[in-house]
Amino acid sequence: MNKLKGCLSVVVVLYLLYAMIKDGVTPLLLLILIAAILVGAMQFWMHTMSYKKYKETQQRMNKK
Repeated sequence: MNKLKGCLSVVVVLYLLYAMIKDGVTPLLLLILIAAILVGAMQFWMHTMSYKKYKETQQRMNKK
């Protein structure tokens, strides 16, 4: 499922780049592109060790 999300994120970014080339850069397309890149970066970060450490720290803080 995670690979599917990653592939879909790439497809969305590539389509937005295509739309920008074809129709020109508009503020809405630029905003959607930035949001798509941020979501993709967050998905990637959620599978790193730094996120797991962050999550453990948050769980320990909530137990106190």
